[in-house]
Amino acid sequence: MKIQFVIACFLVSVLPFRGYSQHATIGIQGGLVISSVHVNPISVLYGTTAKIKSKPGPMIGALVNIPIAKGLSVEPGIFYCQKGFKLADNYLSVAYEARYRFNYIEIPLFCKYSFKGLYLGVGPYVGIATSAVTKIITVDTSATIKRYVGNDDTDAIKRMDAGVVIKTGYVTSFGFFASVQYGLGLANVLPGNLPGVSIKNNLFSISIGYYFGMRSKHLVVVNK
Repeated sequence: MKIQFVIACFLVSVLPFRGYSQHATIGIQGGLVISSVHVNPISVLYGTTAKIKSKPGPMIGALVNIPIAKGLSVEPGIFYCQKGFKLADNYLSVAYEARYRFNYIEIPLFCKYSFKGLYLGVGPYVGIATSAVTKIITVDTSATIKRYVGNDDTDAIKRMDAGVVIKTGYVTSFGFFASVQYGLGLANVLPGNLPGVSIKNNLFSISIGYYFGMRSKHLVVVNK
């Protein structure tokens, strides 16, 4: 069911632009994600002494660049993206760090403007959480706990996430590109029904990629 839903979301993002598909170019992209969460208010969930830190993780996926005008294109994609955060605190005078890892399939849809290899893109994204893991680390020991995804009070994270994402970068005439990206979650991903409390994802990523057959198709992101 999860796979069918992901495919349906991706097709919905691509189908409105099928009339431009003869000029479309497929690309692959991978890189490093630095993710965290915004918790409001943090004291309700984790106490007054807890500190939230960023957590690194991988991202990899594919995208389709669809030119619609000179210098302008739309670019849907589908990615595996590992989000999460670290929580540092102490319990009964024992310091610990909890590492929360959330595995997502993420589908962004960029509107992208390009000029002489430089580009800027912005658009919405939808994320589908597939699994979650929490690792607890103390001075003496560590334990890894598999968590559930859903909307019950005992779950780690809600299934659905959504927000906006912006990216910029440079692509060469041979199709290789580098990109930096920032994603701001707008959906409350805290499971259960706790009034006035929210958790929202945010991330920064650095990545590289390659567009296949770019020179032969005169991809819009390079203006010669």
